[in-house]
Amino acid sequence: MFGIACMIVGMESIPCGSDDKHTKKRIRLVGGCLGFLSGMLLVAAVSWYANDVRIQHEFATQQRLVGNTSVNRYIFGEGLFIGWVGGAFLVIAGLLGICTGCGGESYEDGPRSYVYRPPKSAGTGQEYV
Repeated sequence: MFGIACMIVGMESIPCGSDDKHTKKRIRLVGGCLGFLSGMLLVAAVSWYANDVRIQHEFATQQRLVGNTSVNRYIFGEGLFIGWVGGAFLVIAGLLGICTGCGGESYEDGPRSYVYRPPKSAGTGQEYV
């Protein structure tokens, strides 16, 4: 939650926090790192639980083969898939926050290489716009 809040505060269109663009980039970078880390930890925790469910399922299958019919069997629930998708979204959001938080100058801050040169008139004294 703190990482998502940092990424929101770090957006340049939000008038919260500092007006300095470099400070906003740092806030976005911290939020992206926290989002990426929390997404990876969420995927790891959900995968750990899915492996536990798989082990219990194999144990229950072996018990049924032996003849014990009172063993509960577990299956992957919707919560596991929601956890995996949520973790993937957090990882993607964290990577986007890191990518936008890193880098050099923005386009508006950098030097302009284009210089406007008005067209030369054809001698008629009239310019077309």
